[in-house]
Amino acid sequence: MKLVDNDEIIKSLENNLTPELSGIESEKILKFVIFKIDNKTYALPGEIVQEIVLDMPIYYLPFVPKYIRGLVNRHGNPYAVVDIKVLFEKEELDGNRFIIIRDLNEKICLIISEITKIVNIKESQVSRITSENEISDFFLDSIDLDDQEVPVLNIYQILKKISNDIS
Repeated sequence: MKLVDNDEIIKSLENNLTPELSGIESEKILKFVIFKIDNKTYALPGEIVQEIVLDMPIYYLPFVPKYIRGLVNRHGNPYAVVDIKVLFEKEELDGNRFIIIRDLNEKICLIISEITKIVNIKESQVSRITSENEISDFFLDSIDLDDQEVPVLNIYQILKKISNDIS
């Protein structure tokens, strides 16, 4: 058995230091779920996505705004189905996939066409959206992904709209 001297151990440790230990600040990595609604690409922060579900029946709900398509039942819990396409373009999406949103107070899901991918993005690739109009309020940020600007939905602004429209 070969004994390793202290100098070799120290040299090995110095070469394998993590950025935090070496004094170099590492850039924060953020997770996003990338999805499509028809041919438009959007993103959601990974921490607010509870799960992605395929093909659930939507139960009609009367006396709600048109962008609320109804309810789905997931594990005995009702989730309001929000159709972003109706909200933005006034047309219903013919989709059968759902993104269940993680929220302690509201149970909603988004109807989507497809999940494109789940990605880790450097914080420097995320830009704040600064334009001020009715639609831009529904977007928090924009991410640079494969030379394409992908808007990040502001789910809390959508929840606020639902609350205002229903009350």
